[in-house]
Amino acid sequence: MTRKAEWRKMVMAAISGIICLLLLYSNIGIKGLAEDQYPIKKIETYIAEASFKKDDETREYPYEASALKISFKKGDKIQIVAKVTNQYDNLWYETVEGYYAYSGDVEIQWEKVSDIGAYYSFTKNDELRKEPFEASAISVNCKEEDMYYVTYSVKNKLGNVWYSTVSGFAYSGDMKYCCKELWVDRVVVKCDSAQYSYKLPYDSSSKVNQYSKGSYVKVVKGVANKVSLGIEHTWYQVEGSNGFIYSGDVTIMYRLVSPKKGMYKTLASTSLYEGPFAEGSTKSIAAGTEIEIIDAAVNNKGESWCLIKTTDAKKWIMADKIKYIGTVSITITSTGATSGIPSGDLKKGTSFYIKGTIKASDNITTVVGAVYNTVTGQEAQSTITVSPQAKTLDLYSSNINKKIYFSKLPVGSYRLVITATLSTGYTKELVNSQFNIVETVCTHTKTTEVIKQEAQCETKGIKQFVCSSCGQVVKTEDIPATGHKPVVDAAVEAGCTTEGKTEGSHCSVCGKVITAQTTIAALGHNPGDWVVVTKPTATTSGLKQKKCTRCDAVLESEEIPPTGGGDDIDPPSVKTINAKKGETVTLGVYVNAQNASMITLKCNWDTKVFEFVSSECFDGQSSNGTFSIYSLTNTISGKIGTITLKLKNDIAEGTYKLTVNVTEAYDIDETPVPCKAAADIVKVSTRIPGDVTGDGSVDGRDLLRLAKYLGGYDVTIVAENATVNGDSAVDGRDLLRLAKYLGGYSVELQ
Repeated sequence: MTRKAEWRKMVMAAISGIICLLLLYSNIGIKGLAEDQYPIKKIETYIAEASFKKDDETREYPYEASALKISFKKGDKIQIVAKVTNQYDNLWYETVEGYYAYSGDVEIQWEKVSDIGAYYSFTKNDELRKEPFEASAISVNCKEEDMYYVTYSVKNKLGNVWYSTVSGFAYSGDMKYCCKELWVDRVVVKCDSAQYSYKLPYDSSSKVNQYSKGSYVKVVKGVANKVSLGIEHTWYQVEGSNGFIYSGDVTIMYRLVSPKKGMYKTLASTSLYEGPFAEGSTKSIAAGTEIEIIDAAVNNKGESWCLIKTTDAKKWIMADKIKYIGTVSITITSTGATSGIPSGDLKKGTSFYIKGTIKASDNITTVVGAVYNTVTGQEAQSTITVSPQAKTLDLYSSNINKKIYFSKLPVGSYRLVITATLSTGYTKELVNSQFNIVETVCTHTKTTEVIKQEAQCETKGIKQFVCSSCGQVVKTEDIPATGHKPVVDAAVEAGCTTEGKTEGSHCSVCGKVITAQTTIAALGHNPGDWVVVTKPTATTSGLKQKKCTRCDAVLESEEIPPTGGGDDIDPPSVKTINAKKGETVTLGVYVNAQNASMITLKCNWDTKVFEFVSSECFDGQSSNGTFSIYSLTNTISGKIGTITLKLKNDIAEGTYKLTVNVTEAYDIDETPVPCKAAADIVKVSTRIPGDVTGDGSVDGRDLLRLAKYLGGYDVTIVAENATVNGDSAVDGRDLLRLAKYLGGYSVELQ
């Protein structure tokens, strides 16, 4: 080799080494270096959804120089899980995919506000939306009183609060709090009296089912609602879509628990019962009977019971009357021509191997294999017993394969039986297979299907495949039952005075009743509250009626006597508030009433003069200038709240009043009472009487400043504002008038 060729070889080897090092470095080091190169300064959980303002991408790290990961079009949305700040204090959003979007490139559509974890119900027919916006697509159409579990609340970009459920978003204003979950279990209760279940855990919601006294009802959940005065009541959710039943109307009888799976044996002859109580025995069972448990329960006496299936029905047995004996099964791992479990025709002299595994819950003490002649019933070969003393046995390597010689069986019909016994004493037959030993095995290449029994609605049919050459039944198969073809028997709603029926069904083929219709008793009238039909006046009577809330029938009528003396009541006293244009003023709202326990009134104002800001009711509710006041002592009178308004800048100086209309006034017996209402008056002027300091408001500082001035202190006052009693002099009468005004007396600053 020439020196030049050697040099070229060395250079190529060096280059190959560098390439290998670079590849190794890229596989194990780049990620670590990238994390050091793109550090995260701060991260906080933030659940939100955002849309891209333009075509853009997410990055591997919260830096523009980081690798691009997913491309998005303008308007595409991403789900955000965290806010991230990089070392340059730039805000990025981490997405559910684990990548990052720059905050300036996206617009937040909505963000999580708080966790809720409670059930809410719709107050009207409405929809769940795919996104928390009215314009979003509908995910579920909902009815009034439909209930959903709300996981958390979100606020959209319009400032509206929505609730998040597993089925979509609901606008918060269309739902109300329903209940919180207390427990989830399988419990059976007994109705203490005839009663209903309701769609929601409130007896004011729609009725679902009626239950007679003594009925047993399975419930799956306990919830606590919230009623008036903050008191919570426990209700139970009935299994299926059958609503809620009040806990105070039922008695818990037993709780269902998960039984240990497997076979059991009765310890002695014992009784069986309809329920998990030693009451009303209808059947007995012999000692040593093997049974399988369907379910188990603990009753309200602390007794443990088990539900078993007998030949004709399901019955209950006390748990201390039975003993667990285990489970055992066999799995066939091969069904080839010469292995698995023998069946069909085997040619005389064929060596056959049993392949499979026996598994048990307890140690297998013995496995017995025997081959019987089906004609004589005698053993064709000696019984083989295997004693593995383990929970698993491989049949292929066991003595059964070594001792049962299928190849030595003469021509005839045989049955292979394999049984296993466990250390608990439980014995089970695992294999009972029929097979034939023949001189020549027909290949059954052509078969004919023969229907031996037609399938019915509830019973299987039978079809056989018969060999066209030898006439042997090669295979027998079940024909599945056709099943009923149900026809709905429409439900009939029960009325107040008429009986109804539940929805039922029957089979259109065989006529069998699938779901029996049951009679629903007439509901009876449901009296509502008294409703005033005609209001009384000072001189004329009124009328109130009580109607059925279901059928609107009038159940009771009662005359309301004249109120008398309504116009004799004086309007309440008010104050005059001095203010300038553009200022915000808070006016007192007052009532004068006789024995009032409930008053509703509405404040009206000239919208060319005032802009509404807020209103507050001291003992009730207020919204948009409407006040509803409640009391249980017939003592509503005087100042009941305030209304805050803003004066417009382009109004003239002068005095402005609000109109206050009383729409309802009743005493504790719901009888109308006389009532008048008024609000403070606003006087608009560039001069503000009482504003001694000139800071634009009248308060304690003005009283102090005027007192200092009259006491001879060297202080500055606004003289035109300091005279408040109507004359031009500033003296002690002004100080007294101002003190009364600030002290709440009904005086006017002039």
